Amino acid sequence: MQAPNAPTAAGPPARGFAAPPSSPGPYGSPGPYGPPGGGFPSPNGAGPYVPSARSGPRNEPVQPQDSAAGRYRSLKDMSAQQPPAAPPQRAAPRQTAVPDALQNLTTTTEQPKRKWTGRRWTILGSIAGAVVLVLVVGGYFGYRAVAPYYGLGYVSGRSTTVEGVKLTTTQVKCGLSTPPFGERGTPHGAYCAIVVSAHNVGKQTAVINLRTWTADLDVGLDHVEPVTEWLAFRNEIVETGQKASFQLAYDIPTGARLDRLHLVVGEHNGTIATT
Repeated sequence: MQAPNAPTAAGPPARGFAAPPSSPGPYGSPGPYGPPGGGFPSPNGAGPYVPSARSGPRNEPVQPQDSAAGRYRSLKDMSAQQPPAAPPQRAAPRQTAVPDALQNLTTTTEQPKRKWTGRRWTILGSIAGAVVLVLVVGGYFGYRAVAPYYGLGYVSGRSTTVEGVKLTTTQVKCGLSTPPFGERGTPHGAYCAIVVSAHNVGKQTAVINLRTWTADLDVGLDHVEPVTEWLAFRNEIVETGQKASFQLAYDIPTGARLDRLHLVVGEHNGTIATT
């Protein structure tokens, strides 16, 4: 056995124990002595002693530093790999008109329009007819009730020919409360003022008695005589081709209407309606 400090062929031993050939070199790098992995053999025959790694700049690995050219090239490559920017999106135009698909839609608050059916037209026509009938009938009776007081509702200009004498009513006015033609008196009901023109177109002289000219009323009274005190006691004479005008007044009950006149010439008579 060789002494621990005996010189070897490789050279003088280091201080302390001789390190085997596989011992690591300085700063943990493999060297000519010691086992692979580094360390020194334990003096008591145990395994080799391996120093623990301590933190510090001495045991930290040195990281390679990137140069400015490398960093620029990396940024350039990253920018080249980015997808191209999308073009700006234009806002869709705002629709002011209602689309065709939504024009016929109805909401819950909107009431659908109802069409006029034949039944509704019939009902409407019946109602309108009833209203018109009421207005016509009511207006007729109202006119009949009111018109006599104002001398309205009478027709003039009608004619009849008796014994060659053409007789025409030129004025028919009733409902008068004062005597017509400038006379005096007080009526029991209301006065009717009648003016009749005569034109003798015959071949002989006409003799007319105005007291025989009577009137028929719509209330059932017939042949009502005129107010005789306003008439002369003589007969009226109309020669051939001559014209004359006669004035008569009738005192009729209030609300009654004068329907027609009976005009006598000689022994014949004619009738003229006044309504």
